[in-house]
Amino acid sequence: MTSDDAPGWYGKLSMLGDFASRRLDAAWVRSCDQWLSAGVQASQRTLGERWLQAYLAAPVWRFAWAPQVIDERWWFGVLLPSCDNVGRYFPLLIVQPRAAAPSDRIALDHLDLWWSHVARAGSATLADHATQEAFEDALHGAPPWPGRGGSAW
Repeated sequence: MTSDDAPGWYGKLSMLGDFASRRLDAAWVRSCDQWLSAGVQASQRTLGERWLQAYLAAPVWRFAWAPQVIDERWWFGVLLPSCDNVGRYFPLLIVQPRAAAPSDRIALDHLDLWWSHVARAGSATLADHATQEAFEDALHGAPPWPGRGGSAW
């Protein structure tokens, strides 16, 4: 992640022609690309002709990755089906790291608001006339994390 407080992202956007990412370092993107590519390929082999229908109907998944899954931090995010502007399908991953997991109800409620906001931002990229600028504006408008001046939560 860079110093920017907006969530980072990696994957396909309907207004772009290939893979893209913002605010994530190259090693992080490589790790996630390998994992996502393997999952897409395995699901295509398993589902065959039914894959595209299943992929397009897939829900937005919210997740929390504990330290050591990617690096020493907690990662919170959403994963959703997406595609590029020439119709190649690949998920979109929107993430943000934190030093610790939420430790109380207020922080969990906030995380729920954050997840909802970034899920809507990601889903909106599939709308007709969606723009990368609007997507970035939505991510920059994500609810700020509690404890910004002090602890991770």
